Amino acid sequence: MTRKNWALAIILLILTAVFAIMISRKGPAGNQQVERNLFAVSDTAAIQRITLRQPDGRVQNLQKRNGFWLLNENHAADPAIINVLLSVLSEVQVKRPVARSQQEAVLQQLTEQGVEVELEGNGITRFMAGGSEAERISYFAMDENAYVMELPGYSSYISSIFRLRESDLRNKMLTSLNSMNFQGLDVVYPADTAENVSIRYQNNILGVENLLRPDSSVLFQYMMIYEPLQISGYLAPGEDPAYDSLLQTQPLALFRMQTVGNSQGLELHLYPQLQGRRQRLAYLPGQKEAVLLDERLAQAMLIRRRDLMLAQ
Repeated sequence: MTRKNWALAIILLILTAVFAIMISRKGPAGNQQVERNLFAVSDTAAIQRITLRQPDGRVQNLQKRNGFWLLNENHAADPAIINVLLSVLSEVQVKRPVARSQQEAVLQQLTEQGVEVELEGNGITRFMAGGSEAERISYFAMDENAYVMELPGYSSYISSIFRLRESDLRNKMLTSLNSMNFQGLDVVYPADTAENVSIRYQNNILGVENLLRPDSSVLFQYMMIYEPLQISGYLAPGEDPAYDSLLQTQPLALFRMQTVGNSQGLELHLYPQLQGRRQRLAYLPGQKEAVLLDERLAQAMLIRRRDLMLAQ
């Protein structure tokens, strides 16, 4: 063997030894054989409580009671949001560990800006969730080790499902009027009472008070709006000054819905549309809460007496 070959052989041995030492010293961040299901929950039905601690100090406590989820002990949680949340928890996978050179920075970012997720069921599991929505990269961290996460088949920002406000998590269904529970629906226009509508059962037939022969097709199509009636979201005081100002004015229309077993019923005040807005402001006096409705839904709810008259 020539002197050159000997030198190459020695260099190869040295590189091999160095590589072996580096592999042996690498922690989870350098181990590509990390368990992909490290954060996945195999049995989401066993989860009884989900606590989300937001970076600004807000805490959302979701607890399952008798098969239904409650938010912060006071409100029904949105079933659709809960289903998405549980689906993410069951399917999320580790894509790769965060590189050792970035571990400290990512862990610091999660500590300052991430959401602490706590799951209670068969034991208690805690991890931090965060990342960059602009780059669509999600990080989870547990036991001081950070990982890049993925949801097979999706390229969305996974951690956004944990970064929610209380209003996002609340059930958006206000009521559901159907043939089994319906007692009455009044639509009142304070500035034009001649167009008021009062819908009741008359001799077991759905009808309109003081209107002998209403257009049944229009009437039944209108009632489908309330089966169920869902809002877009809840509006906290001070969240939108324009809506706050609008609340001080007279509502455009008042809706009173009565159902079997609910003597008080549900009342909703609907306000005029703000130019350029796709959401219509409404108010629930019984709950003393402002809510937002999709503008198309709001327009459809504004039925007037003349709309129910049969064409001559």
